[in-house]
Amino acid sequence: MPAPRKYPDELRERAIRLALDVEEETGNTTAACRRVGEELGINSDTLRGWGEAGPDRLWQAASDHDRRCGPDPPAGAGKRRAAPRERDPAHRERFFRLRAGPPLTAVVGYIDEHRGQFGVQPICRVLTGHGAAIAPGTYYAAKNRPPPARARREVALLAEIKRVYKENGEVYGARKVWLQLHREHIPAARCTVERLMRQSGLHGVRRGRRARTTIPAKSQAWPPDLVNRDFHAAAPNRLWVAGITYVPITAGGFAYAAFVIDAFSKMIAGWKVAGHMRTSLALDALEMAVSARLRAGQA
Repeated sequence: MPAPRKYPDELRERAIRLALDVEEETGNTTAACRRVGEELGINSDTLRGWGEAGPDRLWQAASDHDRRCGPDPPAGAGKRRAAPRERDPAHRERFFRLRAGPPLTAVVGYIDEHRGQFGVQPICRVLTGHGAAIAPGTYYAAKNRPPPARARREVALLAEIKRVYKENGEVYGARKVWLQLHREHIPAARCTVERLMRQSGLHGVRRGRRARTTIPAKSQAWPPDLVNRDFHAAAPNRLWVAGITYVPITAGGFAYAAFVIDAFSKMIAGWKVAGHMRTSLALDALEMAVSARLRAGQA
């Protein structure tokens, strides 16, 4: 058996209807919920929750009640108020979702970009007409507002990061800068240090020389294509294909591997791994493939 409701459906309908009326008059969702909640003894968050997650039948009942009888007249009023217009779902969604629009920072940035050409007031008027309501006073207040505490903390932290980076020869990466900050008892998250260094163009230096794995040759030195890009073989040992690849390892840099593959069976006939990429790497793999086929009596 479900638990009994604390508020009857009639009170919920009336509260929702009054909140919509007050919001139309004041244009402020939070103030409307607070005002109606104080009059009816309902918490403003509870009233907002009825609109966001309440059953649709309550809205339909409130709309039907408005069409039949009009809203409840205030106490002591002798004149009948005109029946309000029918509630539409779009109005309810705007009311209980605070008229979701673009963030203020995006609107302020847009005005900054175009204020020199059109002016602040005309831009605010056009944006308001297209659903992104903003007043000139709101724009100037946002421009004159001091930066938030997080931004001020990050400015101070970035200064410490640059100091540590300079004192260590501009070779420290984010991990070492983060560790040095903690040794100096400067609290900071590693992800924050990484983000600030990336935004400022600071990066560490890696040990060792960067390996050049691919060295393009001149077109005149390319060997001829003897099979005309046709790699299908009718029998084993009719067509072999050789290839070279590299594998990065921790201690020794790169390990290079050469393979000789039979195009008919797709099996590796010979291979060789070395720490260099000279001609002998491919020749050793070819010799291994020939020797293996000779021992198997397939030559």
